[in-house]
Amino acid sequence: NKNKRTKFQVLGMAALLFFTSSAVTFADAPEETAAAHEQPALIGMPNPMVEYTSIPEMQDALGFLPLTLPESMYTCTNRYIIAKTTADLRYTTRDTERPSTYCIRSARQTSFPSSQDISGMYGFTWWPHFISRTNVFLAKTGDSSYAARWSNDQYLFSATADNVDEADFNDELLHLVSTTEEDYTRK
Repeated sequence: NKNKRTKFQVLGMAALLFFTSSAVTFADAPEETAAAHEQPALIGMPNPMVEYTSIPEMQDALGFLPLTLPESMYTCTNRYIIAKTTADLRYTTRDTERPSTYCIRSARQTSFPSSQDISGMYGFTWWPHFISRTNVFLAKTGDSSYAARWSNDQYLFSATADNVDEADFNDELLHLVSTTEEDYTRK
């Protein structure tokens, strides 16, 4: 009997606590109690990559047209501006048997006065090569991955690719560099 009474007393107190605590709301609580339940402020840096829905929208934000790949061969899957200065376009080839991915970046030189590298690729050996009239730095970043970076009198550029043959990367790079020589230099 004593055990039953103790169990009922414990259950009764638990029920009383449950029902009375559910009746208390934050509006009834003192300010410091409500403040204690607020979410803490985020600590750290905000994400510098802002996604855009179109390349013209990026052009308006940057003040220049980002370097692009031809839509007939590639699908632009993501469009970012990094730190309000650098266009970062992500592409996938339309080849469904062996799809390759590319990242094309472009920025004004004035945004990076002490650097010529916006590729985001670190820890690789870069080899200088001339493509057309432009000095381009190339790196092999994996078994079927490559990177390139180059600049002219106004802009910095980079191209990275994964799951691509070296010859295909070089062909696309020739197209990109030729475009920057024609459309992105002072005349």
